[in-house]
Amino acid sequence: MLHFYFTQLNLFSLPIGVSTQRHFPLLDLLFPRQSLDPAYERHPLLSKNFGEDKVSQEEIPTTSLSKGDTIVLNDGTHQLKQDLRLAQASELFKFSDLHAVLQRPNLNYRVVKKVVRDGQEWTGELPHDKIVNAARDVKQSLTYGFSLVINRLEQHWAPVSKFAREVEMETQLTRVSSNLYLSPPNASAFESHWDWMDVIVIQVSGRKYWSVAKEPTVYLSNEILKRKPTMEEISAPRFSPFIMHPGDVLYIPRGFLHNASTVGIFEEPSIHITFGLEATKTTVAHLAFYSLDPKFHGIVHEKALQSGYNIFRKSVPLFAS
Repeated sequence: MLHFYFTQLNLFSLPIGVSTQRHFPLLDLLFPRQSLDPAYERHPLLSKNFGEDKVSQEEIPTTSLSKGDTIVLNDGTHQLKQDLRLAQASELFKFSDLHAVLQRPNLNYRVVKKVVRDGQEWTGELPHDKIVNAARDVKQSLTYGFSLVINRLEQHWAPVSKFAREVEMETQLTRVSSNLYLSPPNASAFESHWDWMDVIVIQVSGRKYWSVAKEPTVYLSNEILKRKPTMEEISAPRFSPFIMHPGDVLYIPRGFLHNASTVGIFEEPSIHITFGLEATKTTVAHLAFYSLDPKFHGIVHEKALQSGYNIFRKSVPLFAS
């Protein structure tokens, strides 16, 4: 009966990422020529500030801003899109902002380092009771190869909050959250993992190596399906490793294994900010909750966790008018 219901509504052919009236200045700056539309919920996409488009089996799908492309600013002047994107990334957060943000009350942060034990990857964390003076002790931990993760940065830092809200308005998703990752040179913070939300990663400063799987471990994963990957899953085929530079942007759909590090990079610390596109209330399953008799809600919730009913975990059309 449920299959018949959704077939009648034509939900099995939802035009994800399609809109008849597009006006997404921020997303189109991050992903030029509407390149995010066909990638959304389907495959990772790297958007280079400087470079060229690439499509191959071994390299991650890549788009880039074209040289000479300009944008008209509010004051009528023209600015190169490459310069604008680089400036936007830089203005989100600077290393010199670290002391100020660590003074914010109720800041949710972690000091972490990837460790390998018995052949398995784990994320080790410095206990908070070892941190007496946040600004001093966190900076000191960086010299020992630890990385800093600040969760929900949009709640504490105005430039990031403004950026997250703009993405939220353009995508019309439930929430766009943000985490900051600051790693010292030649360090690795996290074990390989996948997220339960789609993410947009912006390299703010420094450089960072990335490794991303070619196929999802759990297609359109949600919070319930999130778990530690097995060693076999970690060994699944990946795109060739690549380096993100300041101003570069990466989109990873939920469920795709990935990890990042500065191993082999002996320069300034690397900072990137991950914006989580949380579709927790905008999936087909939630549309069903509003449309179906409540007696079917339990069935929909159960089916949404099964691979044969992936349609339930899709977002309703992103960028919908």
